[in-house]
Amino acid sequence: METPSDNDEIMVKNYVVACVDVLGQEERLRGFPLLIHNMSPEDKDGLTKAIKETYGKVSMVRRLFKQFLKDDEQPPENHSWYQSFPEEQKFEFQKIS
Repeated sequence: METPSDNDEIMVKNYVVACVDVLGQEERLRGFPLLIHNMSPEDKDGLTKAIKETYGKVSMVRRLFKQFLKDDEQPPENHSWYQSFPEEQKFEFQKIS
C-alpha cells in the first residue's frame, strides 16, 4: 500500500462552486424539428437564438470559471494588479493567501 511521502504536495484553497440551471431551457428548445435538415430558415434562426439564450449562458460561465482557475494557479506576483499594490499591501496579501 502506498503511503504519502514528504514530496507529496497538497494545495488547499477556498473556492465557490456553482450549479447553473437555465430555467426554461427545455421549454425554450421544445418544438423545433429534431433534424436540422427538416427546418425552415426561420426555424434555424429561432433555434440559434434559443441555443444562445440557454446553452450560451452555461458555456460562458464554464469558460469564465476555467479562466479563473487558470489565473488562480499563477503566483500573484505575476499579475499586474498585484504589482500595483504598495509594499505594505503586498505583505498583507501574502499573509492571507
